[in-house]
Order: sequence, then C-alpha cells, then structure tokens
Amino acid sequence: MPAPNENLFPEDQQWKFVQKNVSFPQVRELVVNIYENDQAIVDDNLKETILSFLNGNKVSQWSDYWVTIINMLGLAYIDSQERLNKTQIVDYLYFNQEEIEQFFYYWALKFQFPFAKSKHAGFKTIGKVVQPSVVYLQAMVNLYDYAINSNQPFSDYAYLTYDEIILVLHKINSMSEYEILEKTNEIINNRRNDYDYSEEKIEGYTTLLNNFSGRAKLYLEKSGLINFDTDNNKIYIPDSKSYLRAKIFLAYKTEGLCFDSEIGRRKLFMELYGLLVPGISELAQKIEEIDRDYLAVPNKHLVKILHNDLYDAGVYSDIEFLERFILSLKTKPFLILSGISGVGKSILPRTIMSLIKNYECQPVAVAPEWTDNSDMLGYFNIDNEFVIGEFTSIVMKATDNPSVPYFIVLDEMNLSKVELYFAQVLSNIESRKYNSLNNKTESIDYLFNSAVRMRFEKLMNSDQITDELKKQYKKLSTLKFVNNIYIIGTVNVDESTYPFSKKVLDRANVIEINEAELYLGLDDLGIVSESNHGKILIEDPLIDYTSKPHKYLNSNFVSNISDISELKENWRLNVIFNQTNPIEDTLKTWIDELLKFNEVLIKIKLNFGIRLRDEVCIYLYQAGQLNLDSSTSSGWWEKYFDQQLVQKVLTRLTGDSMKFHEGLFNLLELCLLPTETLTDVEDALEELDLSDIGQLKDKYKYPLAAQKLLKMLEDIHEYGNDSTSVFRK
Repeated sequence: MPAPNENLFPEDQQWKFVQKNVSFPQVRELVVNIYENDQAIVDDNLKETILSFLNGNKVSQWSDYWVTIINMLGLAYIDSQERLNKTQIVDYLYFNQEEIEQFFYYWALKFQFPFAKSKHAGFKTIGKVVQPSVVYLQAMVNLYDYAINSNQPFSDYAYLTYDEIILVLHKINSMSEYEILEKTNEIINNRRNDYDYSEEKIEGYTTLLNNFSGRAKLYLEKSGLINFDTDNNKIYIPDSKSYLRAKIFLAYKTEGLCFDSEIGRRKLFMELYGLLVPGISELAQKIEEIDRDYLAVPNKHLVKILHNDLYDAGVYSDIEFLERFILSLKTKPFLILSGISGVGKSILPRTIMSLIKNYECQPVAVAPEWTDNSDMLGYFNIDNEFVIGEFTSIVMKATDNPSVPYFIVLDEMNLSKVELYFAQVLSNIESRKYNSLNNKTESIDYLFNSAVRMRFEKLMNSDQITDELKKQYKKLSTLKFVNNIYIIGTVNVDESTYPFSKKVLDRANVIEINEAELYLGLDDLGIVSESNHGKILIEDPLIDYTSKPHKYLNSNFVSNISDISELKENWRLNVIFNQTNPIEDTLKTWIDELLKFNEVLIKIKLNFGIRLRDEVCIYLYQAGQLNLDSSTSSGWWEKYFDQQLVQKVLTRLTGDSMKFHEGLFNLLELCLLPTETLTDVEDALEELDLSDIGQLKDKYKYPLAAQKLLKMLEDIHEYGNDSTSVFRK
C-alpha cells in the first residue's frame, strides 16, 4: 500500500483525512487489534482483523482508515517488510484502556475536525474545509490578545456569546486569519455599541443546541481548552494556561506538521514515544512539549529567544542586529549582508537553519563566470535533459515543505554582476501577492520563463523519457517562489567584486557589518562590554522558555504583506495597533518624513520611488507588531525609520561631485534632533567618536544614518577635498 503524502499532510487537510466519524470505543478495539497482531504481514486477512469494528468491505476501506485512524493517532506503521508495527502508544493504551477516551479526544481535537462541507460549496473545488472549532478558538484568542494589549481583564473579552458565534462567526467563508480577525473586530465593535442581535434571529434557532456545531462542542469541551456556560449562553477561555494551550494548538494547525519523506511518520512517532510513558497525562504533556516547536512565540520575546539560541550555538549577535535581520525578512524575502570578512555574514543564517533542523540549506557559491541564470536555476544539456541548479533544487524542497523556512544563502553574490544571473528571481520576488483564500503570499510569475516552460511541457508529452522525469518536468514547469524561501546574499566589498545597481538595491534591505564586537561570547568569563550582556533572561507568566522552541521561527519570518494595499488591509483589521497608531495619521507621518529625504536626493539624482516607500512603511508596521507593547509611545517608530535609512535609502549614495557632497550634508541635517543645528562639516565632526552610537544619540534623531553620513563626510574631509567649503553657512 502506498504511504500517504507526508509532505502535504496535514497542511492541505484533504477531505479524506477528516471524513471518518470515529468513536473512542472503536479506538479501544483498534488498539487491542493492533497490539495482538503486531509484526503480522499486512494482507487482506489482517485488514479484516484490524478493522473488525467496521461494517461492509473492510479491505476496501483500509486505506482511508489507515490514514484517518492509525497514522493520525500514531498507533502503528508498516515497515519495509510489509509488517504491522505497533508504537509505544499502543503498549501503554493496551494496559491502560481506561485512558483511551482522554487520549482519543486529545487527538481528535488535533486531527479530526468538525466541518460543514455542504455549507461552504466554494471550498469543494480546492478540497478545503471551514473548521468551526478552529474559528471559535482563533476568535477567542484574538479577543484575549485584545484584552491583554488594551490592559483590560481577559475575562471581560475572552469569551463568545452564542449570538456572536451564530450570527457573526458562522458567516465566515474561509480559514483566513484576516477574515477571522475581521469577524473578531466586528464582535468588539458590536459590544462597544451594545448591538442587539435579536432582529437577526430566526424563530426556533435561539440557543446553542439549535445552532452550535455539536461535534465542535464535543471536541472543545473534552479538550479542556474552553468552558461552556450554558446559563449565560457563552463559551470562554478560563485562564492563561488554557489560553497558552489554545495558542499552541492554533499554531500547530496553522503550520501543520510537514514530514521529510525520507524520515516519515514512523520515525517521528518512534522518536516521540521511544520510552514507555508512565501515564496518559504525561503523554499529553510530552505531546505539548513537541507542539511547542510550532508555537508562534509572542513577538516581544522573539528576538531575545533567537539571541539566546544562537548564543548557545556559538554565534554571538547583537540584539538590534537580529531585530533588523528579522524585520528585513518579514518585509521582503531578500536581504543583503555586506561588510568585512569574518563577522558572521554566512554563519548566522546557516545556524538559524540548523536550529530549526533544516540541514538541506547549504550556501550557493556565486562564481565570477556567472553571466546568466543557468548556473543558478539550471540548463538543458546536449542530450536535451534539464540539469537542475542548486537554487532551483532548494526551491523544490521548500515547495514540498511549506511550513519550514528555507534560507538560500548566495555566498559572495557580487563576485559576478547580480543583474546577469539574478534577474529572473528578482522578477519572481516582485510578483508576490497575498492570497486570502489560502492565507499565503504567493508569486504570480513562474520561476522559469515561458520559453523554458514550453520545453518542459514538450518533454512531458514525449515518449522518450521515464514517468519519473515527466513528473519532475511537470513540477518544474509550475514552480514558483514560495513564501517560506528567504534569499540572503553575503557581500565582501573589495576590488574583486562588482557594485550593486540601483535596481538590486531597491529590491533588498542592506545591512552593513563593518565592525565586530570582540568581547562577544566572553561574558561567562566575566569579560563584558557595554554592548555585550550575554544571554538574556526572559520572564513571561504564560510561557516557560526553559525548553527551546526552535520552530518558533517558522511562522515569525512569514509576512502576508507585499505592497501598500495589503498593508492598509492588514492595518485596518489590527484593532489593537490601529487604536494607538491610527492608519491615516501614522502613514502620513512616515511618508512626510520620507519625503524630506527624497527631496534632497532628487537634487543629486538619487531619489527613490513607490517600491521603496511601500517597503519602508511595511518594515515600520512589522516593527510595531514585533514590539506591540512599546509601539504605543510617541516616536517609537523613529528607531526603525533610522534602520531603513541605512538599509534602504542611503545605500544608493555614490558620487564625488560638489553637489553630491552638499547633498550628504543636507541629509545629515535631516537626521538632527529638533534642538540641534550644524554650521559646517568641521562642526559636525568636531570631537565626535563615530563608533559610539550612544554619543550620536545625544545629537541625532537618526544616529545610524548620521553615523553613515558622517563617515562618508569624514573620508571626504580627510582626503583634503576643499569642496567641503560649500557646506559652510
């Protein structure tokens, strides 16, 4: 029997995975049958025996039930000799059958969702389901988050009335987090306005019994995640522990478990249950520990946790640098790390991949002879066979494992002219758009151009190649840049490399690393500096961080915003952020500030366009989400605007004319605090340590940008260019 498609399960949540209505007494019989037939050859007789609780043709139903019950519950696997193998779960449940009901409900909540296929006809065509239990949980978590961030008692918000469930949430059309958030906002606004639902009710359909999904109620009630208050017609999250478990569950189902086809489900369950678990409550606890890998860590702790995990792995990075790294990738999946050799430009992304156990991401070494994309994407050889490039190979793996981030590190990417070998990929990145149907950002364009895809299609129809190759060419012909791929180019700036064009710089964030903190990693020896504090203590009443949830990165690098229209949609739905940062006023403030810099750049013909405006605003918005607690203070965004000045705006500065030098000085003036002034370059450089950001903060609103501009002016001044005289007031 062929194995289920482990790469897609349960990401796609096909109907065949949820269509069987299985009861816990059947699971009890299944456990007994598997235990008593361990090591038996899987033939028709065994299928009849294992599925003895079914009526009808058990052999024909084996495949569906194998996936739905045996594989999903982790009770058994078939080895290479076609023998049935029980797991440690079966060993425990066989001797503790009184625990089977709790075990069943726990896993039923995880895998076997209630659904309403007939009510959502539009989803039949793509095989998706709207899952009431998930919608209810997500809405309550949204309400809980709103209470926390609005300093309100969670008990006043983290509940749903039956009216809200029936008349608001049941009208949902998709599993999109945006649509659920939109419905949550509708509920919040209705409560503020004391909205009366009575006119919307239909006679005879006024209580939970008439309207609430019975199966959803059963699973949610048995799970212990929420309580049902039938007297007041509401359901609610009872406490912070239940809230955390709900967050874990939702993150788990959002991301899905995507298995490496070479490892598969058998190895996964053998690793999870390699030791006999002393009790089912301990088993549930063990499962929760595994699920923590898929927990969407609260944003305010993300950078600190990554810093500590990297520290333990021997990679010492400054907190602010890591924040810039994460925000850059959330804004756009193309980042350039520029600077001197030996400061960790390549080791950082490689170590992050190691932390999440993605060992397939090896650096792609750019060669000086790359003059087109054939070395990177692939090419047709003399026998008309396509040789897959390293970059394409990683894209194919990422497509098969949508819940795992893939960093493609282009090592020394400017050894060749980037535009020559990278144009096709840049075009793919630019074609990204958010698809609300599947809640993902997707490329509209294909990775390969139409001429190459036509050759793939021609080969697919050929009788001269194997079926395996036909499948491969079919996959290549539809390959796109997926949203779990992040391109990180490393750059050494010296005489052997090519400069970046404005076209490339416009499409990436550029982080320069030109100095290394030599005390990093020595705090355990008592050797510290002002910027090196070693590991960071993380205190959170909801979460125990003693076990490291490496997979927290999976969801936190993903962004569903690629342009200003998507930013506006996301922002308006974000009730919490929009309350303290109204979209109209805040966007105008950011763009007005950008305009000041662009007006100076226009005069030296280095001005920027709409693309850069969009990405700066997206970066600032993402920074607000990463620091939701502090994004309520006035001017919180200036720190991140400063980062964007050095990563996006000032990267385009090249020139040696007097007008260019004057432009540098004018840009520097825009970086000043309102109370500060400058008279000339000598005044700007006088008694100033350019390596001391703390000193720069005393005078400049944007110290990072000021540091870059001052260094450029210092170089001009030191080389004796008397054009600096034009800056004197």
